[in-house]
Amino acid sequence: MYAPNIDPWEAIARRSRRAEAVARQMPRRRAEQSLRERAATVCNELADRGQPRCRVARRLHLARRTLTRWRCRQQQPRCVLPRGRPCKESSSVQRRAVLEMLDREGSHVGLPTLRAEFPRMPRCELGELQAAYRRHFRATHWCWTERLSWHGPGCVWARDHVVPPHPIHGVDPAAFSIRDLARGLQLAWRPVPDQAAAPTAAVLQSLIRQHGPPLVVKSDNGSAFKGTEVQDLLAAQGIVWLPSPPRRPQYNETLTLFPGCVEKR
Repeated sequence: MYAPNIDPWEAIARRSRRAEAVARQMPRRRAEQSLRERAATVCNELADRGQPRCRVARRLHLARRTLTRWRCRQQQPRCVLPRGRPCKESSSVQRRAVLEMLDREGSHVGLPTLRAEFPRMPRCELGELQAAYRRHFRATHWCWTERLSWHGPGCVWARDHVVPPHPIHGVDPAAFSIRDLARGLQLAWRPVPDQAAAPTAAVLQSLIRQHGPPLVVKSDNGSAFKGTEVQDLLAAQGIVWLPSPPRRPQYNETLTLFPGCVEKR
């Protein structure tokens, strides 16, 4: 949790990418240094007992030159150095400008936009600043969500039309999908000649005869689902139609992607 009276952008902008990269690899570098020192110590002890150093290196699966170099370094002051090229690091002023732009435009701003606005900054640094801003945004902008779980098998169906990139069997341009939300069972995935109400009602009628009528049918506000044929069928079977909220397509996507629950945002 971030304190409300502290400027978060100043703290993020003053972070050193180079220092953080060195800190991340220091435990591994220290472990490697300790292993080298242990190998050099074992080599010296066995050499004092009359074992040739070349044989010791071979038994350790090391080149003799490598083991000799480790023995020489053992006599020098211990110094653990990081590996790799040092990270590129922009000034804190540039980093703060990126964070202020994200705060002004919103967390949806992507890397291509940031690279176009700050061409001299490394892409990896822009990505880290974007991730840091989004973490701060999630921590300071809490929102409540409601989740409705269906536990009765066959009680609630979710339906939708899907348009594939190519006609199915070269004939049908769309497919009609129905899922039982409680069981996560795909009841139908049938090609239809169009997204009109008549084919939709025909598929629903066959499924109702096969599985029985559900209590609720969930869908978006497509014209096929608001058509007279579909509405008359639902009314005759005593089925409640639960449409998605207007201009909220992700509500229906949640139904399709996560069987067993519906999340209302």
